[in-house]
Amino acid sequence: MRQKPFRFLFSMQALTNYLICHSNIHSNLEGELRMSKNLPSLLMSKPILWLCAGILVFACLFSAQTVSAQGVTTAAVNGLVTDNNGQPVYGANVIALHVPSGSRFGAATRADGRYNIPAMRVGGPYTIFVTYIGYKEDRREDITLALGENRRVDFKVVEETIEGEAIVVVSERNPIISESRTGAAKTVSNLEIQTMPTLSRDFGDFTRLTPQFAGNSAAGRNNRFNNIQIDGAVNNDLFGLAASGTPGGQASTSPISLDAIQEFQVVIAPYDVRQGGFTGAGINAITRSGTNNIEASGYYFYKSQDLVRNKLNDVKITDFSEKTAGFRVGGPIMKDKLFFFVNGEITRRTDPTDYGITGDSNATDFIAIPADTAQALRDFLKTKYGYDPGGFNMRDVPITSNKAFVRLDYNINDKHRLTVRHNYVKADQEILRRVTGQSTSSSSTGFRFGDAGYIFKNITNSTVMQLNSTLAKSLYNELTIGYSNIDDHRNDPGNMRFPNVIINNGGSQMVVGTEQFSQNNLLKQSILELTDNVTYFMGDHTFTVGTHNEFFSFKNSFLPQYNGRYQYNGLTQFIRSANGDTNMINAYFLTYPLDPETFQRSTGADPLAKFSVSQLGFYAQDAWSILPNLKLTLGLRIDVPIISDKPSANDTFALASDLATYGHKTTDEVASGNLLFSPRMGFNWDVFDNNATQVRGGLGIFSGRSPYVWISNQYSNTGADFGTVSFNSTAARPLTFNPDPLTQPIENRPGQGQGFSSTINLMDKNFKYPQVARLNLAIDHELPGGLIGTLELIASDPIYDAMFQDISLVGAQSYSPNDSRPRFGTISTTAVPSAGMGSPTIRPTRQDTLSFTKTYGNVMYLTNSKNGYQYNFTVQLQKTFASGFAGKYDKGLYAAVAYTLGRSTDVTSATSSIAFSNWQFNPTKGDPNNKDITATSNYEQRHAIIASISQSLEFVKNWKTTVSFFYSGRSGQPYSTVYNGDVNADGASSNDLIYVPRDINDIVLVGTSASDTRTPQQLWVDLDDWISDDPALDKARGKIIGRNASTSPWVNRVDFKLSQEIPVTDRYGKFELTMDVFNLMNLLNKEWGESLFVNNQSLSQIRFRGVRASDQQPVFSFAKDPNLVKGRYARSNVGSRWQMQLGVRYTF
Repeated sequence: MRQKPFRFLFSMQALTNYLICHSNIHSNLEGELRMSKNLPSLLMSKPILWLCAGILVFACLFSAQTVSAQGVTTAAVNGLVTDNNGQPVYGANVIALHVPSGSRFGAATRADGRYNIPAMRVGGPYTIFVTYIGYKEDRREDITLALGENRRVDFKVVEETIEGEAIVVVSERNPIISESRTGAAKTVSNLEIQTMPTLSRDFGDFTRLTPQFAGNSAAGRNNRFNNIQIDGAVNNDLFGLAASGTPGGQASTSPISLDAIQEFQVVIAPYDVRQGGFTGAGINAITRSGTNNIEASGYYFYKSQDLVRNKLNDVKITDFSEKTAGFRVGGPIMKDKLFFFVNGEITRRTDPTDYGITGDSNATDFIAIPADTAQALRDFLKTKYGYDPGGFNMRDVPITSNKAFVRLDYNINDKHRLTVRHNYVKADQEILRRVTGQSTSSSSTGFRFGDAGYIFKNITNSTVMQLNSTLAKSLYNELTIGYSNIDDHRNDPGNMRFPNVIINNGGSQMVVGTEQFSQNNLLKQSILELTDNVTYFMGDHTFTVGTHNEFFSFKNSFLPQYNGRYQYNGLTQFIRSANGDTNMINAYFLTYPLDPETFQRSTGADPLAKFSVSQLGFYAQDAWSILPNLKLTLGLRIDVPIISDKPSANDTFALASDLATYGHKTTDEVASGNLLFSPRMGFNWDVFDNNATQVRGGLGIFSGRSPYVWISNQYSNTGADFGTVSFNSTAARPLTFNPDPLTQPIENRPGQGQGFSSTINLMDKNFKYPQVARLNLAIDHELPGGLIGTLELIASDPIYDAMFQDISLVGAQSYSPNDSRPRFGTISTTAVPSAGMGSPTIRPTRQDTLSFTKTYGNVMYLTNSKNGYQYNFTVQLQKTFASGFAGKYDKGLYAAVAYTLGRSTDVTSATSSIAFSNWQFNPTKGDPNNKDITATSNYEQRHAIIASISQSLEFVKNWKTTVSFFYSGRSGQPYSTVYNGDVNADGASSNDLIYVPRDINDIVLVGTSASDTRTPQQLWVDLDDWISDDPALDKARGKIIGRNASTSPWVNRVDFKLSQEIPVTDRYGKFELTMDVFNLMNLLNKEWGESLFVNNQSLSQIRFRGVRASDQQPVFSFAKDPNLVKGRYARSNVGSRWQMQLGVRYTF
């Protein structure tokens, strides 16, 4: 049943029905659009697309430019000019002068006395004045415009015959109570960027100032559903592999230097239809520009182990250093006409490897592998194959990042302004995680030699051109064209490919050779964007029509074990296998091309998932000032993703009638041309028409993108391009070790018996990208002392979300007697359960009537779910940078505090890039394919408090001291308690939610090993205490616990920044010394500021041991992990320590 606890607030169903209706009306159109490469012919035959095409043609005819339709990059002013009798003045000239650059923006008043000046430079100060023949000039000074702000500035002109001086008013800025605000948004000013604490110099340190943000997630939505832009152009990791959501994230770099950013804006519910591409949040940064003055700055920041808490529960911080140096400079090329801005930055970081082997004096943690054994393996490989597997002692691994940015701004004339900028990022990160297991006590713990890691490399180039044009008195155009190229790939540290080899050594393992997931791993993305907006002002109306189009091209290769992977029970066995013994291999794995004529390893022609996507968007909007204090925005946006390339057809993959209901007959079909309609309505009401109280909000639909890695899964897993071989014994398959990564043995092909498997990925042809209906209601009120109080509600109802199913599974074959859980296969039984009994043999029952089950494994199906909800309720107080309370020493105060209550539910939280993993790691009570069961999302943050304050003081003239604090108190992450094992026999381990026993008679328990001598009563007491320690588990006794029903402990965090300006002279600028401290509480008291969490938000302490033969009761073992706090929580090694960064900057 759908859970909609906020239905009483509004009805989303009407909007949902509206979309469904349109989907039915245009079903034939969508069918023709799917996979179409002949879009023009379709446009000619369909009236609705005729309209869209007309919009595009109309916009292009006017040689357009873009408000960055997809992301605001400018500001605006509007207002009313009246005479001394209160009558509108027609034809008055309103000029806005950007004082630093001399740029002039202007407009003439219309018949009703109104004027609009769009596409203005963000920032200021501005002087805005109005002139009219026979009247005295009226002006406003010291106006600063925020990103996306549309400031109302009214004028009253007086006849020259009336005595008096020209009116000059110094404007006070209040961007919070503004007619340009409708839905939830946060603008982070340049002053906030300069003053708030930042350790990473990245977006994440500032998006946290938005109350509805939790980590990288906004409004309880998947973090992959955000849209990140720079200067209005896409700067996402569109493929969806980086946790940061930005290019270069996998190489631990940010997409742009913080010193190149002027401001940025976070929007969650913008009811302006020009903004789209997200169902979470839109994050848009604008870059700095040059002015008429040469302004420059050089800076250096430093971090090391000496600036971090050394010991945390006897675990020392390893030695590291990080140094960042850069500069920025901007100025005029031609005064008032042409400006430049340049930024360059480099970062160099070194981290030591995490573990050493026995005898390494430099290691703080050890793996029990004798040094002479490791050396013997290294010597053998070098002697026999000329291959050096790398060292095994502690060493530093480097991270490097180089950034360059250049921007030109050209005031062509008073009607046309051009901006061109380029951003370049190059980053390398060597990743060498010595330990392959979860803990040193694990029998699966392995130790990687130096060449068993990988170097992640990223190069990003992004160019954007913007042209803002005044075409006529009331007609404006904005055009944006952008192109980005992103290249991600992995290199071998030793520049020599070698099969991955795992050699058991007692309770540990030695690992050499190319890292198994890096043997064929690359991603290349290119993105072309075209955005054009035409705006026409007429009376009380502002009409906008426009188009935003994105054209993507992806080339992806992810082939684990492409060069082979071998496993041996000891070094002796490996040496014998290398010398020709065919019975020494313990396990062998290989991914290989099924069409060797097309994909020749020796020539490097590896199989790639290649496809192109066109994401077309069209929209129209009317912003109507119904009254001077009431503005209504109505608009409609239509988005249509078109996938131009088909996956490979797998002719041997025959779907019988059992699967025909899923609409698939072959692997070469993907969803394309499915229209997404996004009607929106927003409003802003200045209740008393005095800029003191405003009610704002809206209702509308927001359409986003799916991470394209989810789409790529269909191209990489057809069963026609490559398959895998795996077996655990050479008894029936004699095999020796082969050192050549390009000629690995292929023992089995499709249909040749045991060993071959291939996962198939399919896509629902009616699949639609994520879409939500979103309500936003808010009231802002100015309180005494310059405080602004806000109450805000955001509620989202998913119309389309992504989910994953394994459609090869047959329905339930039986049911577990203890909790009535369905079993989807067979589980081996044991007559007498005993301590230390092994894991059971589990065989899922798949579609045995289908021919493909003999040669294929899981059949993953990407489709939509429509269930779940999200809401956030926020109470906030803010005081903007202005005059404060420190008397004559005061130079500015910013303060804000907010509390947010949030709820988020979904069918699946989809945390992985791989379809099977998204299905496998979605905790379930029973049927893992059920679309209708919702539960708490991984992205929920139930309670959050944030507070920030920054105060600037001058105890000595021109020696400004700024002190800033940021506090975050939040609920811990939700997590699921699951079994370690496959209790429902669906072929997926560690995703079955536990049944919480009432008492000792409600569960069959055995010891964890033969040496575990605990009695049944003792086993139960240990488990019972563990259950009682978690309120959610304790409450669920006698039931299967819900997904994400538990929550890790509350987390408190205070960050601090101190900056001190040291003037040189007025001519030669100033120095600034900075100190950023993260987790200040931990610096003051080592017991404070601790961060506890559950790994992967999934806890599996109860192990499934099998089924008792007599009554089919499941058998379990339990023991609290001594390495976890309370047997549950891991302690964040970094987040639980204080950290410090020191910096120096010279500015002139």
